[in-house]
Amino acid sequence: MEAISDLPKPDDIDADYSPQYVKLARILRAEIEAGKHARGVLLPAVVLAREHRVSAHVALGALAMLAANGYVARRSANGPYRVTWEPAGSGEEAGR
Repeated sequence: MEAISDLPKPDDIDADYSPQYVKLARILRAEIEAGKHARGVLLPAVVLAREHRVSAHVALGALAMLAANGYVARRSANGPYRVTWEPAGSGEEAGR
């Protein structure tokens, strides 16, 4: 896996110059949507930071972005984030 912190080559027209937390949020969103992280799974910032070779601050920023978009939530301000997203057509609505 390429490190999120790796800088693109200068003058690369296809390079992604997004901030690290945005890149990580995109990766995590794709993993959640693909089912790698099921509803209810904890996503500790420290673990994500280690896995994706970024700082815990970057991981928290990515999780906050995912929370703002309904993918994760946390019960308390200092608690861990938990996946809350479920695919369309699943859950209680699917049985109706």
